[in-house]
Amino acid sequence: MVFSKVIVEGFKSFRVRQEIPFKSLTLLAGSNSSGKSSLMQPLLLLKQTLQDTSDPGPLRINGPHVVFSRAEQMMWHAPGEGERLSFNIGLELSLKGQVRRVEIFFQRRRKPRGAPSLQVVKCIWSDNPDTPPIELTPSLSENEIKKRFSEEIKILKDKLSGLAEESQQSTPNNGSSSLSFKVSRRRSFLVIEGHSTLFGPVSFAFPGWSTEIEHHLKRIIHVPGLRGNPQRTYPVRSVGEEYSGFFQEYVASIIARWQRQRGEKMEELNRALANMKLTWKVRSYQRNDAEVELQVGRTEQPLRGGAKDLVNITDVGFGLSQSLPIIVALLVSEPDQLVYLEQPEIHLHPDAQVALTNLIADAVNRGVQVVVETHSQLILLGIQRAIAQQQLNPNDVLLHWFSRDNQGRTEITSTTFSEEGSFNNPKMPTDFADISLRLMHEYLTAASDTALRS
Repeated sequence: MVFSKVIVEGFKSFRVRQEIPFKSLTLLAGSNSSGKSSLMQPLLLLKQTLQDTSDPGPLRINGPHVVFSRAEQMMWHAPGEGERLSFNIGLELSLKGQVRRVEIFFQRRRKPRGAPSLQVVKCIWSDNPDTPPIELTPSLSENEIKKRFSEEIKILKDKLSGLAEESQQSTPNNGSSSLSFKVSRRRSFLVIEGHSTLFGPVSFAFPGWSTEIEHHLKRIIHVPGLRGNPQRTYPVRSVGEEYSGFFQEYVASIIARWQRQRGEKMEELNRALANMKLTWKVRSYQRNDAEVELQVGRTEQPLRGGAKDLVNITDVGFGLSQSLPIIVALLVSEPDQLVYLEQPEIHLHPDAQVALTNLIADAVNRGVQVVVETHSQLILLGIQRAIAQQQLNPNDVLLHWFSRDNQGRTEITSTTFSEEGSFNNPKMPTDFADISLRLMHEYLTAASDTALRS
């Protein structure tokens, strides 16, 4: 598990501060417009800000993952309450027993006048529960920096002094007069930057692990609920461990790479597609240097001469093109990488939804962190079955149920799972089964009344 908490306050429907825990598999369910997507948007905002090719300011508010046109759209508001000018978001990472935490406080400019509409007014960093957190603000003076970080600065001076000796240069007073420090904004974060008159910009010791947080944010794989229409051809994309923009745009190139490698991934992909009864085979075909075509089998099982019985992905059911990014994301992801799946059940037959939960369980067991936002009772039951069948450790799974009060504020009820797959929280307000039973009762009553009248 990488991300162990998301922190929100004043962001959209999160009026008051909430720290929402995550596990290796986190399920987000509940009614429409209750805050499920809003919980993940802070991570996606940070991702699209860090991956922008230029500096968009503290947050890129209009990007491929999250789209706003004005900063005030991101903030809590309600009739009778004063205008809100700030919000804060944060996250906690747990890696190899080490906890890293950062919380960012944003403030809206009333009159940007060409500047970014948001500014970072404070950043709180912590990586050790036994020591107080470090608070950075743009107004922090150099003297305050040197006082607070005297030990780290001494280590840095010793390091620069050694480099100077190696390069046969000298600095007065062991380098002390050649160093200056200031708080700078690095995209969404406030960090301390050092400058040496001898070496130029230098990497300061705190927070030295801020780049680790940035690294994991950029590695998030986001498969949105709207995955686009299938295309006759897809652009050739460079494939690595980071996927900026829409993940579905990389799928054809990932499959092409797996074909070149002739490894197990293509077998796993085709097996998953067959288990979900979508097709027996998918294959990439590079049309030219810029375009890749995806071809798929027309049937669920291969026929005689089936190796040639392949058609363009646009010529088969819509469910295949919508499910392929989900399956590829779960297979391509690496341990300690977060995969966020929005509505994976869209366009899927019930059998396919149940089979998908097996793929999710396999990814979690491989060390991938998965967040699933869903409205499907079958997805939830499939996960409960996987726990009961010991395919998933119940300690790795967490369900958050979202609702809104009469003021529009998000309320979250959470539960872990027993070894039998049942909820440990008996007050979970899940209503999937209730709706099914109510509808069945209404149908049977109406059918009975109709039969009696006739």
